[in-house]
Amino acid sequence: MSDAQYSYTIEAGNGSSWVLKFFEDDKEVGGGVFFAGQFEDGEKTLDDAYEEALEEAQSWLEFKAAFYEEELTGGGFEELDRAPIADGKTLSVCRIGSNYKQCFWRVCNGKSVLFDSLLAGVSCGPLFSVMEQCIAFLVSGFFEELVNDGDVNITADDLKMIVDDFRVTYGDTSPFFEPPPSLTGGE
Repeated sequence: MSDAQYSYTIEAGNGSSWVLKFFEDDKEVGGGVFFAGQFEDGEKTLDDAYEEALEEAQSWLEFKAAFYEEELTGGGFEELDRAPIADGKTLSVCRIGSNYKQCFWRVCNGKSVLFDSLLAGVSCGPLFSVMEQCIAFLVSGFFEELVNDGDVNITADDLKMIVDDFRVTYGDTSPFFEPPPSLTGGE
């Protein structure tokens, strides 16, 4: 089980907004800005924006609790491999339970997790497709941002874009990331 402490703050932003910040062990790991004002679907008051930020924060805390509860009761996750990368950072590839169809990757600095593809909601799937996504991430500007800034904001759409760019640059990599028959029960 993780011994990390998770928290959040909601502070008044510039003008008509609230700023949500997520923290893991007192280190900021994400968040967002929630605006009040006139939108296509109607007007949102400052109170509405605060409620939206609060719902997002509570949802994030519930996700963290559920993830680590699964780690405790459902076999947890297993680190399959760890390798050094840039500036003392390491990359690890993990699987949930004993399932090679639910894998994800992490970039760590010592024992601190700088980026977790599962918790960021950008990458969890079969081992070989996750490996392709991870390698595409490592050769992208997002990885450079993570190393330089200690943080990165990336979405699932961003990851799809960098995988597509990776494939254009290096050719069709899918044959390298297809599971061998020995892992799929084939011949």
